[in-house]
Amino acid sequence: LAVGKVRYIGDMIAAVAAIDEPTAERALALIRVDTEPLPEFSDPRTGLTRVPEPIHERGLLGSNIQKQVLQHFGDVDAALTRAAVTVRVRGQFAGVTHAFTEPLVTIAEATPDGRLTVWSATQVPHYLHRTLHEVLGIPMHRIRVIKPEVGGGFGGKSDPLPHELACAALSIATGRPVKMLLDREEVFYTNHGRHPTQNDVRIAAEADGTLLAYDIDTIIEGGAWSSFGTVTTYYNGVLAMGPYRVPNFRYRGRRVYTNKPPSGAMRAHGGTNIRYAVEVGLDELAEKLSIDPFDLRERNALPPHSTTVN
Repeated sequence: LAVGKVRYIGDMIAAVAAIDEPTAERALALIRVDTEPLPEFSDPRTGLTRVPEPIHERGLLGSNIQKQVLQHFGDVDAALTRAAVTVRVRGQFAGVTHAFTEPLVTIAEATPDGRLTVWSATQVPHYLHRTLHEVLGIPMHRIRVIKPEVGGGFGGKSDPLPHELACAALSIATGRPVKMLLDREEVFYTNHGRHPTQNDVRIAAEADGTLLAYDIDTIIEGGAWSSFGTVTTYYNGVLAMGPYRVPNFRYRGRRVYTNKPPSGAMRAHGGTNIRYAVEVGLDELAEKLSIDPFDLRERNALPPHSTTVN
C-alpha cells in the first residue's frame, strides 16, 4: 500500500476485509484520508530535467527519468551527411490496455500453523511467491502459490500486484480466507498496459535505397511505477533494426515517470512501438525514391553473420 505519498489515482492506500462486499464498501466509506497536493506530471517531457518534487527520489539526476538506454555503433553523423535521401518520422504510439476477459482476482488462506496459500490470476507465480515472502516476512517454504488456468493475460498479469499482497495480509490478520476481485475500472487503474511512446526516427539511405543509418530518440511514458520499464526501454532499441542491414545505428531511449497508471509488459513490449515507427519510415523512404516498398525491404534484408545492435 502507498505509504506517505500517493503517485497516481490507482495507488492503494487502505484495505478492508468484511463478511461481504456491501459491508466492506460501508467500511471503506468511513475512512478519511488527509492529503496535500504535489506537482502533477501528465506529460513525460516535463520530467526530463531536474524537478523540485520528482515522482520517485531515485529518478535520474533529480528528474523523472526512470531509465535511460544508449546504444550506438558506426558513424551515424557521417552517414547522415553523405546520404542521398533521409526521412524523419515523428509520432506518438498510444498506450493500450490488455482487456483480458478475466479480471484481476486473488484468494488467500492463512492457516493457524503459519502457512499461506494464495490462488491468483497471475502469469508469474514464482515472482509472486518471492514477493509474498519479501513483503510479509514469511519463509518461502511456508507459502504456496497456485496459478489456475488464467483467463487471458498478454503480459498484463506479469507483475506481482498490490491487491495480491493485501489479500494475503488480510487473511493473516483475520485468520479466514479472503477473496479480492477487482471490477473493470479497477483493473484499468491497476494493470500495466503498453507504454505510450514518442518516437523520433531518422533513416538515411543511398539513391538506390541501400540503408545507411538509423538515428532514434524515444521518450517512453512509464506511468507511476517501474514494472518492466527497464526491459522495455532496452528492447525499444535492440529491436529497432528488425530484419534489415543497418551499418550505422544510434538510439537514445528514456522511460519517464508520470502520475498515470503504470505501463508494463504487453505482447512484444518495446518492439511493437518502434517497429511501427521504423516501418512507416521505410514506406516514406520507398515513396521518396520511387521504389516498391517490398523491393526496398528485400534489398536491405539482413544477411547471415551480420552485426546488429544486440
